[in-house]
Amino acid sequence: MVSDSSENTPGSRNAYLDHIRVFLTVMVVMAHSAITYGSIGGWYTFEVKTTDLSLPVQAIYVAFNAVNQSYFMGMFFLMAGYFTPFSLLRKGFGRFANDRLVRLGIPLLLFVVLLHPFTAGMGEEMKGTYPFWGVVQWFYTGPHIGTGPLWFALALLVFTFVYLACRFIRPTRIAPDDAPLPGHGTLFAAAVGTGLFAFLLRLLFPVGTNIIDLQLGYFASYILLFYTGTVAARHRWLERVEARHAVPWMVVTLVATPLFLLAFGSCSSPDLIVGGVNQYAFFYAMWEPFEAWGIILGLLWLTRRYLNRTSPFWRELALSSFPAYFIHAPVLVGLSLACHGWAAPALVKWIVVGGVATVLSFALGSGLRRLPGLRRVF
Repeated sequence: MVSDSSENTPGSRNAYLDHIRVFLTVMVVMAHSAITYGSIGGWYTFEVKTTDLSLPVQAIYVAFNAVNQSYFMGMFFLMAGYFTPFSLLRKGFGRFANDRLVRLGIPLLLFVVLLHPFTAGMGEEMKGTYPFWGVVQWFYTGPHIGTGPLWFALALLVFTFVYLACRFIRPTRIAPDDAPLPGHGTLFAAAVGTGLFAFLLRLLFPVGTNIIDLQLGYFASYILLFYTGTVAARHRWLERVEARHAVPWMVVTLVATPLFLLAFGSCSSPDLIVGGVNQYAFFYAMWEPFEAWGIILGLLWLTRRYLNRTSPFWRELALSSFPAYFIHAPVLVGLSLACHGWAAPALVKWIVVGGVATVLSFALGSGLRRLPGLRRVF
């Protein structure tokens, strides 16, 4: 998500990666809107309980958010890792580290100090649990910290500085080459390893367990994909995904999606699937990478094949993706609060409120990055 305005891949700018960045940001907003109106997951507020919905509607929500969770944040980390090595090579350690602190640290600080308390206040007001100003005051009168969706910036800072430390300890010459993409056997092994790592992580940190909004139970794929991105940069793998790489895994995704619904439907309690020594937690941990690989490879192949062109409009959307991500939480929660009295079906409110919040987030994000004090940040 976060890249220099002058670069998008090592050595060149590919428009299809802009389209992917915009698409992933839209999916983040719509996933959080889905939670507001009945899907499972963690968010600032909710208007509809999942159990109050019909089974077909529950299935739509569960499928949408489970599928998105399997790949969209992981793909952000993959792309961030992909931009890292050559940006470091061009800027050097000092300038690169300073750039990351500015472009990730400042948005994180602004969100924690300013946006998170007010967003949480609106969320509690909507739920009717605590008054808005009482929540805001609570945040400012004690050591209460929340990162909200900017957990991504915090995690990416940690990943980036670990990478910098490794490169400092063991300098490596980076030169582009045409090494072949990992074969299907390697991808299968990576999926199995990621699933096993996730299963073990969730014994300690079940899904839904937050540490300053970091859900560590999902970090198995995030770590692997960021690392894969740094390796892929040298070989330009993200620019060389073809049908033969993507299609078999897209078929796996198509098979895996209904299997999750069957497993979730047969589970006696959602608490079983989030972690622990049981078949449902093991299935969910193993299912995610097998679901994700086909979507990630498919997006890389299809967008490069059919959407590798840009326009001023798409260029603007791409540049506004991170500021839109930064601002979307208060925008979505505020709109949800404003529409609280609207008597419409949950699915309708999900699409309408989520869609409007997406448009407003990109519009405000475009304005944010033009403000004099924020031009270098966003």
